Amino acid sequence: MEKIREPYKRFKEFLLINNINQKELAEKLGRSPSFFNKAINGTGTQFTADDIFRMKCLLGINVIEYL
Repeated sequence: MEKIREPYKRFKEFLLINNINQKELAEKLGRSPSFFNKAINGTGTQFTADDIFRMKCLLGINVIEYL
């Protein structure tokens, strides 16, 4: 699939370093793992403002710095 924008490399690295599973985070956001994967890899969709707010609350970080 063709990239529509750059992937969120810093955010992917943050998740990896902190041992946060993308599938579990997607489910906590009420999103499918497929949606989350496409959004984080820049291949089909983007996170909404609500997604970003929820990640901020769940992870306790300023997600904007990673996206």
